Amino acid sequence: MPKLPPEILLHVISLLDPKSLDTVMGVSRFFADEAERFLYRSISMCSTDGRHERIRAALAKKPQRATYVKTLEITMDTPETFTSELVLTLVSLTQCTFPYLTHFRSTWSLNDLSFRTFLKAHSSLKSLELGKSFSTFTLPTSFPLSLIPKLEVLDGHWSNVVRLVKGRPVTRVAIRSANMASYVPYHRLERILPIIASGSDSAYGVQRLAVHVKEIIAAVVRLIAHELPALAALELVDCSYSDEEGYDIASLLAKMDGIGEAMRGFKALREFHISGVMIPGRSESVSGVIAENLGKSVSELERVMVNTDAWVRRDDVWVQY
Repeated sequence: MPKLPPEILLHVISLLDPKSLDTVMGVSRFFADEAERFLYRSISMCSTDGRHERIRAALAKKPQRATYVKTLEITMDTPETFTSELVLTLVSLTQCTFPYLTHFRSTWSLNDLSFRTFLKAHSSLKSLELGKSFSTFTLPTSFPLSLIPKLEVLDGHWSNVVRLVKGRPVTRVAIRSANMASYVPYHRLERILPIIASGSDSAYGVQRLAVHVKEIIAAVVRLIAHELPALAALELVDCSYSDEEGYDIASLLAKMDGIGEAMRGFKALREFHISGVMIPGRSESVSGVIAENLGKSVSELERVMVNTDAWVRRDDVWVQY
Protein backbone atom coordinates (compact mmCIF):
# COMPACT_ATOMS: atom_id res chain seq x y z
CA MET A 1 0.00 0.00 0.00
CA PRO A 2 1.45 3.42 -0.97
CA LYS A 3 2.50 5.57 1.95
CA LEU A 4 -0.33 7.93 2.79
CA PRO A 5 -0.20 11.13 4.82
CA PRO A 6 -1.08 10.50 8.50
CA GLU A 7 -4.11 12.82 8.33
CA ILE A 8 -5.63 10.70 5.54
CA LEU A 9 -5.03 7.49 7.47
CA LEU A 10 -6.65 9.03 10.55
CA HIS A 11 -9.66 10.10 8.51
CA VAL A 12 -10.05 6.54 7.15
CA ILE A 13 -9.80 5.12 10.67
CA SER A 14 -12.45 7.56 11.90
CA LEU A 15 -14.95 6.08 9.43
CA LEU A 16 -14.59 2.49 10.62
CA ASP A 17 -17.14 0.62 12.74
CA PRO A 18 -16.10 -0.88 16.12
CA LYS A 19 -15.51 -4.36 14.66
CA SER A 20 -13.22 -2.98 11.95
CA LEU A 21 -11.40 -0.86 14.52
CA ASP A 22 -10.65 -4.02 16.50
CA THR A 23 -9.11 -5.54 13.38
CA VAL A 24 -7.06 -2.42 12.60
CA MET A 25 -5.60 -2.44 16.12
CA GLY A 26 -3.67 -5.60 15.20
CA VAL A 27 -1.88 -4.03 12.21
CA SER A 28 0.76 -1.98 14.01
CA ARG A 29 1.45 0.06 17.13
CA PHE A 30 0.53 3.26 15.28
CA PHE A 31 -2.78 1.85 14.09
CA ALA A 32 -3.48 0.37 17.51
CA ASP A 33 -3.01 3.71 19.27
CA GLU A 34 -5.05 5.70 16.77
CA ALA A 35 -7.83 3.12 16.39
CA GLU A 36 -8.21 3.00 20.16
CA ARG A 37 -8.91 6.73 20.22
CA PHE A 38 -11.92 6.23 17.98
CA LEU A 39 -12.98 2.96 19.60
CA TYR A 40 -13.43 4.71 22.95
CA ARG A 41 -14.78 7.96 21.52
CA SER A 42 -18.33 6.75 22.14
CA ILE A 43 -19.19 4.26 24.90
CA SER A 44 -22.63 2.69 25.22
CA MET A 45 -23.64 0.23 27.91
CA CYS A 46 -26.90 -1.34 29.04
CA SER A 47 -27.75 -2.54 32.53
CA THR A 48 -28.43 -6.05 31.25
CA ASP A 49 -25.93 -6.59 28.43
CA GLY A 50 -22.92 -7.44 30.62
CA ARG A 51 -20.64 -4.94 28.90
CA HIS A 52 -20.42 -2.53 31.80
CA GLU A 53 -17.96 -4.68 33.77
CA ARG A 54 -15.70 -5.16 30.73
CA ILE A 55 -15.73 -1.42 30.05
CA ARG A 56 -14.93 -0.64 33.68
CA ALA A 57 -12.04 -3.12 33.60
CA ALA A 58 -10.69 -1.69 30.33
CA LEU A 59 -10.71 1.85 31.73
CA ALA A 60 -9.06 0.68 34.96
CA LYS A 61 -6.33 -1.12 33.04
CA LYS A 62 -5.48 1.92 30.93
CA PRO A 63 -6.86 5.18 32.44
CA GLN A 64 -5.72 7.14 29.37
CA ARG A 65 -8.66 5.60 27.48
CA ALA A 66 -10.98 7.82 29.52
CA THR A 67 -9.48 10.86 27.79
CA TYR A 68 -10.79 9.59 24.44
CA VAL A 69 -14.44 9.41 25.55
CA LYS A 70 -16.69 12.18 24.21
CA THR A 71 -20.06 10.41 24.34
CA LEU A 72 -21.26 8.13 27.14
CA GLU A 73 -24.58 6.26 27.27
CA ILE A 74 -25.83 4.24 30.22
CA THR A 75 -29.27 2.65 29.84
CA MET A 76 -31.22 1.21 32.78
CA ASP A 77 -33.61 -1.47 31.52
CA THR A 78 -35.49 -2.11 34.75
CA PRO A 79 -35.74 -0.42 38.17
CA GLU A 80 -34.15 -3.51 39.72
CA THR A 81 -30.83 -2.65 38.10
CA PHE A 82 -30.38 0.14 40.62
CA THR A 83 -29.92 -2.46 43.34
CA SER A 84 -27.75 -4.86 41.34
CA GLU A 85 -23.99 -5.10 40.91
CA LEU A 86 -24.39 -2.51 38.15
CA VAL A 87 -24.63 0.22 40.78
CA LEU A 88 -21.17 -0.72 42.07
CA THR A 89 -19.84 -0.54 38.52
CA LEU A 90 -21.43 2.86 38.00
CA VAL A 91 -20.03 4.13 41.27
CA SER A 92 -16.59 3.08 40.09
CA LEU A 93 -17.22 4.91 36.82
CA THR A 94 -18.02 8.07 38.76
CA GLN A 95 -14.51 7.84 40.14
CA CYS A 96 -13.20 8.01 36.57
CA THR A 97 -12.89 11.38 34.92
CA PHE A 98 -13.65 11.80 31.24
CA PRO A 99 -12.07 15.22 30.68
CA TYR A 100 -13.42 15.68 27.17
CA LEU A 101 -16.90 14.23 27.70
CA THR A 102 -19.46 16.45 25.94
CA HIS A 103 -22.56 14.24 25.63
CA PHE A 104 -24.15 11.97 28.23
CA ARG A 105 -27.32 9.90 27.83
CA SER A 106 -28.95 7.91 30.62
CA THR A 107 -32.03 7.24 32.75
CA TRP A 108 -30.00 7.70 35.92
CA SER A 109 -31.87 9.60 38.62
CA LEU A 110 -30.91 13.23 39.20
CA ASN A 111 -31.52 12.60 42.89
CA ASP A 112 -28.84 9.91 43.08
CA LEU A 113 -25.74 11.11 44.95
CA SER A 114 -23.43 9.06 42.70
CA PHE A 115 -24.90 10.74 39.65
CA ARG A 116 -24.33 14.17 41.14
CA THR A 117 -20.75 13.18 41.89
CA PHE A 118 -20.39 12.14 38.27
CA LEU A 119 -21.80 15.44 36.98
CA LYS A 120 -19.62 17.45 39.34
CA ALA A 121 -16.53 15.85 37.82
CA HIS A 122 -17.68 16.61 34.26
CA SER A 123 -18.28 20.33 34.00
CA SER A 124 -17.35 20.10 30.30
CA LEU A 125 -20.71 18.45 29.47
CA LYS A 126 -22.61 20.42 26.84
CA SER A 127 -25.27 17.87 25.87
CA LEU A 128 -27.43 15.84 28.24
CA GLU A 129 -30.16 13.35 27.38
CA LEU A 130 -32.10 12.01 30.35
CA GLY A 131 -35.13 9.78 30.56
CA LYS A 132 -37.74 9.73 33.28
CA SER A 133 -36.21 9.22 36.70
CA PHE A 134 -39.19 9.65 39.03
CA SER A 135 -42.99 9.68 38.76
CA THR A 136 -44.05 12.87 40.52
CA PHE A 137 -46.25 15.28 38.58
CA THR A 138 -45.38 18.23 40.82
CA LEU A 139 -42.96 20.69 39.27
CA PRO A 140 -39.62 19.73 40.83
CA THR A 141 -37.06 22.11 42.33
CA SER A 142 -34.07 23.39 40.40
CA PHE A 143 -30.70 21.66 40.21
CA PRO A 144 -27.46 23.17 41.66
CA LEU A 145 -25.97 25.60 39.13
CA SER A 146 -22.47 24.47 40.03
CA LEU A 147 -23.16 21.24 38.13
CA ILE A 148 -22.93 21.15 34.30
CA PRO A 149 -22.67 24.96 33.96
CA LYS A 150 -21.91 24.74 30.22
CA LEU A 151 -25.02 22.76 29.26
CA GLU A 152 -26.35 23.78 25.82
CA VAL A 153 -28.43 20.81 24.64
CA LEU A 154 -31.07 19.24 26.89
CA ASP A 155 -33.24 16.30 25.86
CA GLY A 156 -35.49 14.32 28.16
CA HIS A 157 -38.51 13.91 30.39
CA TRP A 158 -40.20 17.23 31.16
CA SER A 159 -39.41 16.99 34.88
CA ASN A 160 -35.68 16.80 34.14
CA VAL A 161 -35.88 19.63 31.62
CA VAL A 162 -37.44 22.11 34.06
CA ARG A 163 -34.87 21.24 36.72
CA LEU A 164 -31.84 21.68 34.48
CA VAL A 165 -32.70 24.56 32.16
CA LYS A 166 -32.59 27.23 34.85
CA GLY A 167 -29.47 29.40 34.83
CA ARG A 168 -27.65 27.40 32.14
CA PRO A 169 -26.83 28.47 28.56
CA VAL A 170 -29.32 26.02 27.05
CA THR A 171 -30.14 26.71 23.40
CA ARG A 172 -31.70 23.37 22.34
CA VAL A 173 -34.47 21.56 24.22
CA ALA A 174 -36.41 18.37 23.48
CA ILE A 175 -39.33 17.61 25.82
CA ARG A 176 -40.74 14.13 26.25
CA SER A 177 -43.05 12.40 28.68
CA ALA A 178 -43.55 9.06 30.45
CA ASN A 179 -41.71 6.38 28.45
CA MET A 180 -39.95 9.00 26.29
CA ALA A 181 -42.25 8.17 23.37
CA SER A 182 -45.66 9.35 24.60
CA TYR A 183 -46.83 12.96 24.37
CA VAL A 184 -46.65 15.93 26.73
CA PRO A 185 -50.23 17.08 27.54
CA TYR A 186 -51.26 20.61 26.62
CA HIS A 187 -51.94 21.62 30.22
CA ARG A 188 -48.43 20.57 31.19
CA LEU A 189 -46.92 22.53 28.30
CA GLU A 190 -48.71 25.58 29.67
CA ARG A 191 -46.77 25.17 32.91
CA ILE A 192 -43.32 24.18 31.69
CA LEU A 193 -42.87 26.43 28.63
CA PRO A 194 -42.68 29.63 30.76
CA ILE A 195 -39.98 27.96 32.86
CA ILE A 196 -37.99 27.11 29.74
CA ALA A 197 -38.51 30.60 28.31
CA SER A 198 -37.29 32.38 31.44
CA GLY A 199 -34.79 29.78 32.59
CA SER A 200 -32.15 29.67 29.86
CA ASP A 201 -29.10 31.80 30.52
CA SER A 202 -28.11 31.84 26.86
CA ALA A 203 -27.75 35.28 25.30
CA TYR A 204 -30.44 34.40 22.75
CA GLY A 205 -32.49 32.03 24.88
CA VAL A 206 -33.72 28.66 23.64
CA GLN A 207 -33.38 28.60 19.85
CA ARG A 208 -34.48 25.06 19.00
CA LEU A 209 -37.38 23.15 20.55
CA ALA A 210 -38.74 19.64 19.95
CA VAL A 211 -41.92 18.40 21.64
CA HIS A 212 -43.99 15.21 21.51
CA VAL A 213 -47.64 16.35 21.54
CA LYS A 214 -50.96 14.55 21.47
CA GLU A 215 -51.83 16.17 18.14
CA ILE A 216 -50.24 18.93 16.09
CA ILE A 217 -52.86 21.67 16.17
CA ALA A 218 -52.90 25.45 15.94
CA ALA A 219 -53.45 25.88 19.69
CA VAL A 220 -50.18 24.09 20.50
CA VAL A 221 -48.21 26.16 17.98
CA ARG A 222 -49.84 29.37 19.24
CA LEU A 223 -48.88 28.52 22.84
CA ILE A 224 -45.26 27.84 21.89
CA ALA A 225 -45.07 31.03 19.80
CA HIS A 226 -46.41 33.04 22.74
CA GLU A 227 -43.85 31.69 25.21
CA LEU A 228 -40.87 31.31 22.84
CA PRO A 229 -41.34 33.83 20.02
CA ALA A 230 -37.60 33.95 19.22
CA LEU A 231 -37.34 30.26 18.29
CA ALA A 232 -35.29 29.54 15.16
CA ALA A 233 -36.41 25.91 14.80
CA LEU A 234 -39.44 23.96 16.00
CA GLU A 235 -40.07 20.22 15.76
CA LEU A 236 -43.43 18.70 16.69
CA VAL A 237 -44.10 14.97 16.87
CA ASP A 238 -47.76 13.96 16.50
CA CYS A 239 -48.64 11.08 18.85
CA SER A 240 -52.33 10.81 17.90
CA TYR A 241 -51.60 7.84 15.62
CA SER A 242 -54.49 8.74 13.31
CA ASP A 243 -55.17 6.22 10.58
CA GLU A 244 -55.77 7.13 6.98
CA GLU A 245 -59.39 6.03 6.88
CA GLY A 246 -61.74 9.01 6.76
CA TYR A 247 -58.84 11.47 6.58
CA ASP A 248 -58.86 13.63 3.44
CA ILE A 249 -56.32 16.01 1.96
CA ALA A 250 -58.63 19.03 2.16
CA SER A 251 -59.04 18.60 5.94
CA LEU A 252 -55.30 18.21 6.38
CA LEU A 253 -54.51 21.35 4.36
CA ALA A 254 -57.15 23.34 6.25
CA LYS A 255 -55.58 22.20 9.51
CA MET A 256 -52.14 23.25 8.27
CA ASP A 257 -53.49 26.66 7.25
CA GLY A 258 -54.58 27.18 10.86
CA ILE A 259 -51.12 26.14 12.04
CA GLY A 260 -49.59 28.59 9.56
CA GLU A 261 -51.65 31.42 11.05
CA ALA A 262 -50.48 30.43 14.55
CA MET A 263 -46.87 30.45 13.34
CA ARG A 264 -47.10 34.20 12.67
CA GLY A 265 -46.40 34.63 16.37
CA PHE A 266 -42.77 33.64 15.82
CA LYS A 267 -40.31 36.43 15.07
CA ALA A 268 -37.53 34.50 13.36
CA LEU A 269 -38.57 30.89 12.77
CA ARG A 270 -36.32 29.33 10.11
CA GLU A 271 -37.13 25.62 10.39
CA PHE A 272 -40.36 23.76 11.07
CA HIS A 273 -40.45 19.97 11.34
CA ILE A 274 -43.56 17.86 11.84
CA SER A 275 -43.64 14.08 12.04
CA GLY A 276 -46.20 11.38 12.75
CA VAL A 277 -48.69 13.13 10.45
CA MET A 278 -50.80 10.81 8.32
CA ILE A 279 -50.86 12.06 4.72
CA PRO A 280 -53.35 10.48 2.30
CA GLY A 281 -52.27 9.84 -1.28
CA ARG A 282 -48.86 10.89 -2.56
CA SER A 283 -47.07 12.30 0.45
CA GLU A 284 -44.44 14.21 -1.57
CA SER A 285 -46.93 16.35 -3.48
CA VAL A 286 -49.04 17.05 -0.38
CA SER A 287 -46.03 17.89 1.77
CA GLY A 288 -44.87 20.29 -0.95
CA VAL A 289 -48.19 22.15 -0.77
CA ILE A 290 -47.92 22.25 3.03
CA ALA A 291 -44.41 23.72 2.83
CA GLU A 292 -45.50 26.36 0.31
CA ASN A 293 -48.53 27.39 2.35
CA LEU A 294 -46.56 27.59 5.59
CA GLY A 295 -43.93 29.64 3.79
CA LYS A 296 -46.58 32.19 2.83
CA SER A 297 -47.52 32.60 6.49
CA VAL A 298 -43.94 32.91 7.76
CA SER A 299 -41.66 34.85 5.43
CA GLU A 300 -38.51 33.91 7.40
CA LEU A 301 -39.17 30.17 7.02
CA GLU A 302 -36.38 28.46 5.07
CA ARG A 303 -36.89 24.75 5.68
CA VAL A 304 -39.96 22.56 6.24
CA MET A 305 -39.90 18.84 6.94
CA VAL A 306 -43.11 16.81 6.84
CA ASN A 307 -42.38 13.32 8.13
CA THR A 308 -39.39 12.35 5.96
CA ASP A 309 -40.03 14.84 3.14
CA ALA A 310 -37.72 17.86 3.38
CA TRP A 311 -38.38 21.12 1.52
CA VAL A 312 -36.21 24.24 1.30
CA ARG A 313 -36.96 27.72 0.02
CA ARG A 314 -34.77 28.83 -2.88
CA ASP A 315 -35.45 32.17 -4.53
CA ASP A 316 -38.92 32.09 -2.97
CA VAL A 317 -39.66 28.72 -4.57
CA TRP A 318 -40.01 25.57 -2.46
CA VAL A 319 -37.98 22.62 -3.75
CA GLN A 320 -37.55 19.14 -2.30
CA TYR A 321 -34.22 18.65 -0.60
